Amino acid sequence: MRFSGHETFAIREGWLHKGVAALRDSPGVFSEKYPACQLGVGSNMAKAIKHWLLATGLAERQGGEGRKRGTDVVLSEFGRQVLKYDKYFNSKDTWAFVHVNLARSDESTGSWKWFLSSCADSVFSRSEVQEQFRRWAKFRAPKEPSPTTLQKDLNCLLSSYAQKVPADQADAEEATDSPLWELELLTYYRGSQRFRVNRQCKDLSSCAIGYALATSNGQESSSRAKQEITFEEAAALEFGPGRTFLMGPSALYECVEQAIGREANCTLGIGSQAGQRTIKYPEMLPSEWLAESFQKRSRTSA
Repeated sequence: MRFSGHETFAIREGWLHKGVAALRDSPGVFSEKYPACQLGVGSNMAKAIKHWLLATGLAERQGGEGRKRGTDVVLSEFGRQVLKYDKYFNSKDTWAFVHVNLARSDESTGSWKWFLSSCADSVFSRSEVQEQFRRWAKFRAPKEPSPTTLQKDLNCLLSSYAQKVPADQADAEEATDSPLWELELLTYYRGSQRFRVNRQCKDLSSCAIGYALATSNGQESSSRAKQEITFEEAAALEFGPGRTFLMGPSALYECVEQAIGREANCTLGIGSQAGQRTIKYPEMLPSEWLAESFQKRSRTSA
């Protein structure tokens, strides 16, 4: 389990576009002596961009004996799809997919895995959540990381997701606004200096929900996904739409209901099974949910 790699930098506006474009134009960019020069950022920022490309699934490690120098990190299929359909990361769906990938990636750090699986509190201070995270890491990491390492890792997660209230208070940190704020998972209240987890219904498309269902429990390599699942099951699934987007069964039901009402030819449906409400969805691989989302966006903008 990792607790570093991001150099304490949360994902910044334009970074992922810059990274996937660089890998497209120069596949060996991150193995060059000075990748920061090609990316136009500082050296630590270049390391952070590489980390986030891997953690979000936009890039992957190319292994095997005899690999050519400079091709250890290459664009993934997800990265190629994003480049084709949404290279500037303008779609909220793209950020939802990025978030789902972050939740389940082996490249993600411990704070992500803890927050989306074990953080039970809805309101907390920075010191309170740091202590919870420290106790969790103590029993899960092969070697207990230093308090400073854990603090930096958790601060990076909080910076990635917590919208600041009030938002019009200008300070130097505003330059580091993360696009993941748009998912509305966390709010930071400047006055009380406390964070609130938003466990209410999220504004998600059917494709974002379907993508989380398809990638949950290791289903990324198989299309044999269940076509019907209760909302209680979907909310409890590891890496599923409930836990990944911090929604219980009721909030998830509202989220699906809104997607159905908003979208023409919605790919999701609501059913009933043994007296319990269910999500009905087609057998589709994660890559197919991606393609469906990007194709819908192309048709809308045409």
